[in-house]
Amino acid sequence: ASASVAVERSQPSPAPDASPGESRAGSYFKGITEQALVQDILFVLQGIEGSYILMDPFSEGFRVTDVAGLPRGTRTMVEQVAEVGWLYRRLTECASAPAKDSIIHQSLCSALKEQLTEYFRLLAVLQGQSAAGQLTLRRLLVWVQE
Repeated sequence: ASASVAVERSQPSPAPDASPGESRAGSYFKGITEQALVQDILFVLQGIEGSYILMDPFSEGFRVTDVAGLPRGTRTMVEQVAEVGWLYRRLTECASAPAKDSIIHQSLCSALKEQLTEYFRLLAVLQGQSAAGQLTLRRLLVWVQE
């Protein structure tokens, strides 16, 4: 009986304004905290695998691992955002390709590098908000969609 009391005390009670999967401690669903999921998404947006979102070699895209324990809807939403990370990887490959003699190709690469610089600024802002504890999953998804 005392063991079950200790287990009950170690689990935080849900916050009054939290959604069904969240709590005061920031746990998000059953396998991952919201902050850890946001951090993983920030890694993926830079083309880097996270702890819970890994590169799938067969589809060449990022996939959420089963360990994260996310519901299907959230998993789908995160994987859609992860496509931006896949696109980032492809664009950096293209931008870092050897310059050809074509002026059009050089202009395209230059414009692409400028856009990637703006993208890095956005990621820096998001990382700063995450470090300050102000970036939630919903806010991150809105920022990326804009």
